[in-house]
Amino acid sequence: MTQVVDQKQLADLTELNMTTNKYFEDLEEMFATQGWKQFIKDTKEVYDSLSYDSCSTLEAFFLTKGRRQQLERVLAFETSIGHAKTMAQDLEIDD
Repeated sequence: MTQVVDQKQLADLTELNMTTNKYFEDLEEMFATQGWKQFIKDTKEVYDSLSYDSCSTLEAFFLTKGRRQQLERVLAFETSIGHAKTMAQDLEIDD
């Protein structure tokens, strides 16, 4: 099945691709900085310090669990951006 794309749609797709590429480039530039590396190191230290062993109540357990889950998202951000970039590139190739 062949899709017909008019000039406006093509321009919109090109602009979206440029915007998406800029987004990923900006993030990759940030990931390469010493500040980002220090932030991740510090975040990992906080994550590692949150122990379930110190939870004496169910409420403390769930607070610790929630904090760890939030920090896991931060720690996985760079990897998830890499996956998103790969997916976006795959979509560009398929178009």
